Amino acid sequence: MKLKKLFAGVVAAAMIATMSFPAFAARPTPNVGANGLVTITKNYKVVGSEEKKAPAETFNFTVTPGATVNGAEKTVEKSEATTIPAMAANSDEKTVAFTALTEDGTGTFTVDVANLNITKPGIYYYTVTETPSNTAGVDYAADPMIMVITAGYADDGEDSTLSYWVGLHDSKEFNNKNKPFENTYTAGSLKVTKKVTGSLGNKDKKFNIDVTFTAPAGKTVKSTITYVNNGEKSIAPAAWTLNTTTNQYEATVTVELAHKGFVQFNNIPKDVTYIVEEQDYSREEYTATYEDSKSGTIANDVKSTTITNQRGDDTIDTGVILDNAPYTLMLAVVAGGAMTLVSK
Repeated sequence: MKLKKLFAGVVAAAMIATMSFPAFAARPTPNVGANGLVTITKNYKVVGSEEKKAPAETFNFTVTPGATVNGAEKTVEKSEATTIPAMAANSDEKTVAFTALTEDGTGTFTVDVANLNITKPGIYYYTVTETPSNTAGVDYAADPMIMVITAGYADDGEDSTLSYWVGLHDSKEFNNKNKPFENTYTAGSLKVTKKVTGSLGNKDKKFNIDVTFTAPAGKTVKSTITYVNNGEKSIAPAAWTLNTTTNQYEATVTVELAHKGFVQFNNIPKDVTYIVEEQDYSREEYTATYEDSKSGTIANDVKSTTITNQRGDDTIDTGVILDNAPYTLMLAVVAGGAMTLVSK
């Protein structure tokens, strides 16, 4: 009995002791390696209709000391350093280059902790921001990333070298960690179809059609638009010229289409506008009408328009009188003669 009481007392004392002292989580292993590099990921998505192909693009980023976390300005915390150190010269600009892509791609860039000039333990805040460019069809990452660097010691040994831990946070949802930067290239298509109607419409005749594309304001088209018309053809980035009146870039091509022919332009960046205009054939007595819309804005699908050329109607001289007026007159004469005979 005495042993049981003694054992119970020891257990109770142990429980009280464990409750009296706070529990400390194990110190995590530094996630910034010996090379001191923090790796940040960039995803480049390619979406849209047929034969989409994102142009080669270099994305630019800037790293700046300080960040806004849940509405509060942060620089350095829990440190003897009263201000966040200035970064090494020319270390704040970062780039990620992509070649032309037909499907999603991933790239990375690194931040060297040595360039942050951290010399004292503490928690340091940085903002990583993508610099928007002007490539038509590309959506750039609107929200920056918050990089939190914790400088401290990996263990309580003799080594006095600082170790580093990094946390990468979404600027809008701080608890959302390691979300990559994302960019999206979106392209669509335009299909133009030709119809010829009327008794005198020449279905073998090829009609010239002008198609004009206009880039969104402030944007430059770096994509190559492809189409097939009398062979494979394309509209290269160099084909776009600046309209000094609208201050927007334009490209115009002329295609030939006969009855039931069509041409489809692919890999047109989203938000590019188009106008389809057939050349004037009124002297040849053709009347052109447009189904759907002769103008519009490219999205991520296939836009279409059909041009119908009408010439001639259903009045054709066959040598046979089809009008019933003469027969009506003849019947009237016969009826009149009959009435005369009856009256006599």
